[in-house]
Amino acid sequence: MTIYEAMTAESQKIRFSDSAGKTAAGYIYAYPPDIPIVVPGEVITENVIREILAMKEQGITIIGIEEDMFECIK
Repeated sequence: MTIYEAMTAESQKIRFSDSAGKTAAGYIYAYPPDIPIVVPGEVITENVIREILAMKEQGITIIGIEEDMFECIK
């Protein structure tokens, strides 16, 4: 699936911590340095969830997850 296909597919917001195995409909960035961790069309793994939650605990700003909700393809 291309990034465009993922970004235009029908999607829904789900709890990020429950997103393992789902396909991302948007980007997740760590800021700084503003590098994408997850790109549209990527399947989210348990490891990615753990790493992002660990970054948040360290005070790193995570862009793309709002109030623990993330946009995934239905």
